Amino acid sequence: MSRKELERLVQAMADGTLSETEFATLQEELAASAEARAFFRESMEIELLLRSSIGTKFSLPASGHRMEALLRRQQRSHLRLALVAAVIALIVSAAVFHRVFIKVPDSSVRIAFTSGTSWTGEIEGDALEHGRTMQVEFGVAEVTLPQGVRGIIEGPARFRVGNANDMELLEGRAWFRVEEAARGFRLRTPQVEVTDLGTEFAVVTRDNELDVVHVFQGRVRAAARFGLKMECALSKGEAAEVSPVGRWIERESDDSGFLTTLPPELPGIRFGFNSENPLRAEGAHPAVDSMVVTRIGGGMPELVDGVRGKALAVRSFEDVITTDWPGIGGVEPRTIACWIRRNPDASDYASVVSWGVPDEDLPGRCKLLVAESPGRGHAVLRFSLGHHVHFSGSTPLQADRWHHIAVVFRGLHSDRGEMVELYVDGQKERVDPEFSQPPREDQKLGTIIDSKNSSPLRIGTGPETDAPHPFLGEIDDVYVLPRALVPREVQALMALE
Repeated sequence: MSRKELERLVQAMADGTLSETEFATLQEELAASAEARAFFRESMEIELLLRSSIGTKFSLPASGHRMEALLRRQQRSHLRLALVAAVIALIVSAAVFHRVFIKVPDSSVRIAFTSGTSWTGEIEGDALEHGRTMQVEFGVAEVTLPQGVRGIIEGPARFRVGNANDMELLEGRAWFRVEEAARGFRLRTPQVEVTDLGTEFAVVTRDNELDVVHVFQGRVRAAARFGLKMECALSKGEAAEVSPVGRWIERESDDSGFLTTLPPELPGIRFGFNSENPLRAEGAHPAVDSMVVTRIGGGMPELVDGVRGKALAVRSFEDVITTDWPGIGGVEPRTIACWIRRNPDASDYASVVSWGVPDEDLPGRCKLLVAESPGRGHAVLRFSLGHHVHFSGSTPLQADRWHHIAVVFRGLHSDRGEMVELYVDGQKERVDPEFSQPPREDQKLGTIIDSKNSSPLRIGTGPETDAPHPFLGEIDDVYVLPRALVPREVQALMALE
């Protein structure tokens, strides 16, 4: 917690304006931080001194000398005892306020998760206790408040519910639908407070970024919690972000990027090879239901024991999996991840997941592969975009051992990290400059998926037709996600059971 936020919470407690959610936040911070406890004690001492000076013959000196200079030495021990009593009284008062004067609804807050979501927190069944912090490392959660508020929260996210009409989003992307009975629902982030006026809205709050509020139906009142603390009213189709000084800046609203229902599977496409039909794609991507998946050589694939159940065995080009899905085109963000185990006699250049134009001399491909590092005698992870643009890692990928590999492509203009990030076993790779070729400033990039020469999504080989370079070994739990994951999401994806 920032010092500024701690100061605000302590002052609110002293003023008697601390909300239930803020009370829980302050309790957690005091329990976790010795520095916060020291600041709390100092603040309460000043508060006691101020109140003592008002309630007795003591008064603030005009000279501006410190108040402590007015206290006689023999009074200090009594003051300390009084301070302890005052702090205890404040805490007890806050606890009574928390338990008695704030009405806790009879019905519990309900929470549900998309299958495969990685989360931490304390819940009982599907009930979330008020004031408890929940963290979604990867995946999606649905929160339902008893008075008629429903929220879809996408990880990575942290949040807590105060009372029936109060919630705090510490980090994440969240969409909310508020029924008439819950009008006045308040959502707080570290930067803003949004009050519902009968609406459907969304909020994005991330570390080191400006908070953004979108309104899709109805109206909200948004107030900055720092700086100038300016307020603004937003209606249907409007959006605004809060500036570093607490002003509101108009921006274009976009409802296409937010989930409004809890998907049964993680957003994206997954091949787990564990279902009754191992050639069936899974996930919440629109292409899943109609996707045609086949083995190049026909029939069912060979399956072996993998990291999570069964894995695909690739012994030759005949074992490659192909689909009719064209893949993610242009420079749209994406993440590709899977587990692999190389055969000792595998090729020194083998594609694991691919789609797009096959010609290396042209832009337009998207290919995750394993390549031999020249002069180093070991294979490393590589991501190719075609036109001789590729990025190679530095960690050796040992044969006969399972490795989790991933690539995150953020597009050409990203303010959240590098354009391409590689991961091996959950750790971000150091890109080898001698074995990589980033794009030139004047170079055109983009995966071409609508050309007659474009290859659809393949698992176990590249888009090439004349020299396919199949990956010889085993592949498990393949994910193709239409967004760029952050590092801890990649780690959470690797850790999924």
